[in-house]
Amino acid sequence: MSTTSLLVRKDNLSITRRHTATDQPLTDGQVRVRVESFAFTSNNITYAALGDVMGYWQFFPSEQEGWGSIPVWGFASVVQSRHPGVAVGERLYGYWPLASSAVLSPDQLSPACLIDATPHRVGLHVFYNQYFRCNADPLYITGTEDLQALLRP
Repeated sequence: MSTTSLLVRKDNLSITRRHTATDQPLTDGQVRVRVESFAFTSNNITYAALGDVMGYWQFFPSEQEGWGSIPVWGFASVVQSRHPGVAVGERLYGYWPLASSAVLSPDQLSPACLIDATPHRVGLHVFYNQYFRCNADPLYITGTEDLQALLRP
């Protein structure tokens, strides 16, 4: 499997490119999600414009020097799991890379949410590391994902 990302030049946001990378095998405690829907608004452009100043580029670092992945809010489904508390098929709402998939290291699981404890994200603001479990999220309403992605958080 592979992941396709839309990368932007950190020093010139008008320059973009598609990047495809081979997925690495998961380690114990990790999950892979398929990013299925998200909102892209002026807020996301702010994340890119302030990426270095506010640390937004650190959430989903690119392996390509000078390029970044703009974070987006939206929905994803777990497609692989090596975590006993997260099932394949589970749907999550949260902060994703502008990519077809992402890998999380779930920690601090509750029925309502989990925290991503991927090492490079541990020191970043927890607000962006929370993933809401749709099956227990009181704000989740089936059929309104597009609107939720646009208006949440």
